[in-house]
Amino acid sequence: MKTLIFVEGGMSFSTYEEYLSWLQSEYIEWSSVPYSPEPKKKWKQKLAREWIEKWGIVYMPEMPCDLDAKYNEWKIVFEWVLSKITPDDEVTFVGHSLGGNFLLKYFSDVSITREDEAIQSSGDTGHGLFRTSQWRKPWYNQVSQIHLVAACVSEGNFTAPENYDILKNMWNRVHVWHAEDDTLVPFATAKFLEKTLPDAETHFFEHERGYGHFFPLAVFSELEWEIFGK
Repeated sequence: MKTLIFVEGGMSFSTYEEYLSWLQSEYIEWSSVPYSPEPKKKWKQKLAREWIEKWGIVYMPEMPCDLDAKYNEWKIVFEWVLSKITPDDEVTFVGHSLGGNFLLKYFSDVSITREDEAIQSSGDTGHGLFRTSQWRKPWYNQVSQIHLVAACVSEGNFTAPENYDILKNMWNRVHVWHAEDDTLVPFATAKFLEKTLPDAETHFFEHERGYGHFFPLAVFSELEWEIFGK
């Protein structure tokens, strides 16, 4: 079974006061836009539908408190999703914005375990790969691809990863996507990831493409091509 796990973005703040300040300065402007009955066409939903039609299962969990997100809260939900993965699954991860930050931080927390250690830690239930944040060996071989789309590296409660060792072991299975005209996550962040993960595949878009933070895209054909090989 091929499984797609999509971690969407959100907002995170170091303090409650910062959160209140953001609500007053920016959020009230967003919330005052008149309602439109027109359905929003988003590349994320299109990608998910196509994955289901072609391959199998998609998880797109609703992360808690996404306007003032806390890493440990997201981790609880994420690991519950991971518990659904079986040893025969191939998993692709897509993390957008803060979701990319989450994946970077999460994969800096997990460790490579020996097969006997992993089996012992998982007990005899046979339910899923993850127990205490560990995969059965070789856990990273079940990861088909990791796509970091406009990922930030440190945002509020989502502090910077302690290391990038696991992602470095995945070489070109890691993909970094970023647009030069992104006004929410600086393009310098993508250049940092390019330097930190030298074997990762990078996909950068010039200002003229107008991709920004990838919000306005109804179709993300480049990502679809990389995933589905069209």
